[in-house]
Amino acid sequence: MAIIGHPQFELEKTIEDMEVGESGYAVCWDLAFDEELTLFLNVGSLIHKEKGGSVQLPIKKIGDGRADYEVDITDVSYKWEKAKSPFSGVVGMDSSKIVRIE
Repeated sequence: MAIIGHPQFELEKTIEDMEVGESGYAVCWDLAFDEELTLFLNVGSLIHKEKGGSVQLPIKKIGDGRADYEVDITDVSYKWEKAKSPFSGVVGMDSSKIVRIE
């Protein structure tokens, strides 16, 4: 079997798969804050090209580092709560996919 040409669909991409300069949207609960208001991002989650429904969180990859993301919560209507240990206790959460955003 052979495929000739390019498929007319995009494969699912995670936040950690983004290229430098690329922007997209994620669900708001992919971002968490600890008690000192440090940001944590679940980079193992899907990134979407367009926002809609629960996909409202704008994210941009701004560098080559593991935690080089810009997250703009200015126009997001979601209420985050501070957590002693963000993402702890979330079933199926891969802790290696959580990065601290400075």
